[in-house]
Amino acid sequence: MDTMEQMRERMRQEAIAETKQTTKSKDDDEVTSDDWTEDQTQLLIKAVNLFPAGTASRWKVIADYVNMHAKTGTLRDSKHVIKKVKNLQKLGNVKSRISHSRNLVEAGHQRFALGILGWFE
Repeated sequence: MDTMEQMRERMRQEAIAETKQTTKSKDDDEVTSDDWTEDQTQLLIKAVNLFPAGTASRWKVIADYVNMHAKTGTLRDSKHVIKKVKNLQKLGNVKSRISHSRNLVEAGHQRFALGILGWFE
């Protein structure tokens, strides 16, 4: 292992140890903070795609990936990751519904406009 890999591994291990220590010292409400940076959120999305369902200890692996690659922000554990993914899924469903509603409204306006045009023929 070259020096750079050793340094990355040491930093990863320190991040994991610190995450475990932080988790033990705080109660569940404090541990599940929502102060995710944009960088962490993007890394989380990337990690979810990199480590699909069925990956051993998937949520821990994803948390470790985010901790290792994030430039700033709070260290995350599997509880943080699961909560954030659920929130993103909810937002995705809401955005999907809004988009679908807009499409229906636009289609209705188009049909209405075409109907009016038909009156003048």
